[in-house]
Amino acid sequence: MTRRENQQTTADSVIYSIVEEISAVTDTPVEDVKPLHNSVDADALKRLVNRSHSEFRLEFPHNGLQVVVECTPDTEITVLEE
Repeated sequence: MTRRENQQTTADSVIYSIVEEISAVTDTPVEDVKPLHNSVDADALKRLVNRSHSEFRLEFPHNGLQVVVECTPDTEITVLEE
């Protein structure tokens, strides 16, 4: 696997982890979670994740929830009910 493919998998896994966390908090099947594209630019988020050595914190509202993504060496995703 090339470094780029590995980075893409990491970025995609962050997006999927956000959806999984929303699913868990709302007790909704993953396939029924509303798409993130109305709340956050997923492509821009993937670009941030793909930058090596970038650390950031991103918060955005999504369908009545507050989503917090902290990208550090151990990425953390938190979903809070508003």
